[in-house]
Amino acid sequence: MRTISFLAALACITDPITAFVNSRPGAWFYRIGMISNSILFLCGTAAIWSWTIMMEHHLFGGLRRVRAVFIAVPNAVITVLMFVNFFTPVIFRLDENNTYHRCGGYFLVVLAELGYVVYALYRYFLARKEGGILKFFPVWNFIIPLTAGIIVQTIFFGISVIPASSAVAYVSILVSLMNEKIYRDNLTGLYNRAYLDDILARLHKRHARPLAGVMIDLNGFKEINDGFGHLTGDEALIDAAGILNRAVGAQGSVIRYAGDEFILLLNLQDSVKIQECLARVKEETDHFNIVGGRPYQLSMACGTSMLNPETTSAEDFLNTIDHQMYEAKRQYYQETGRNRRQRR
Repeated sequence: MRTISFLAALACITDPITAFVNSRPGAWFYRIGMISNSILFLCGTAAIWSWTIMMEHHLFGGLRRVRAVFIAVPNAVITVLMFVNFFTPVIFRLDENNTYHRCGGYFLVVLAELGYVVYALYRYFLARKEGGILKFFPVWNFIIPLTAGIIVQTIFFGISVIPASSAVAYVSILVSLMNEKIYRDNLTGLYNRAYLDDILARLHKRHARPLAGVMIDLNGFKEINDGFGHLTGDEALIDAAGILNRAVGAQGSVIRYAGDEFILLLNLQDSVKIQECLARVKEETDHFNIVGGRPYQLSMACGTSMLNPETTSAEDFLNTIDHQMYEAKRQYYQETGRNRRQRR
């Protein structure tokens, strides 16, 4: 978000400079005009690209390398074209009086920016479909003013509204995300107990379809705290949050319930898909333990149950997954021969 805010501020500062030097003859005005116009184009595509990445992390818990490269391509192409434009006008040019003119490549920039918008909408609705009401992101706060600015400036040549509309979009989404902080755990960035209480109340109020709940507890967490210190223990919680986010993706929400306990709310009704999600948790945990490079290894005990908002109270649901989780921990300590009183 800091990158987006910086790009929006830079664009707003550069825009009046561009307007001031436009149609003013002279070598210095030419240089300033070329640089300032280029900055505006670069800020526009880079900000939308950065916002798309932020949305991916927010809704899907991360961004795999192939998708990251795919998302970066339009921004990289525009960046290269902007440098080419200094030598061969392909996006814009300044005439002998330093008056700004569009070139054919301008519409490639518009296409790239609108392409990001279309991609963002596709991923947003996919996340809504997979996560139900468990996932939310202020996508419209960003897309509506930005898209309006792009369309108006493209149709009405000579009117510069994209920097202003971008600033409105970025401020709007910043306010929305700041408001959402009441639902976020400060340490891990996961949803917190307030979110859990709110979402369970909404599910019961709407008589939503059943979903799966998983309570997870870190095995041997007390040993990590006692052996390496509480700062390392915090690091372990952050690592566990990353594992769970990547495993769940858009299929639900990851909540830090209390201490080293987490709850997964999954928009899943098929037991096979639920087990697939739990398998991903184990795969991500095993991968972390192999390549994580930490002085500790992570192990998780899981308790699972279905929540039918029409027939099951939130209290009964939480008690059930809590009981199932402790049964899993009891089995873990029996199999490993470790002291159960050191479970925390």
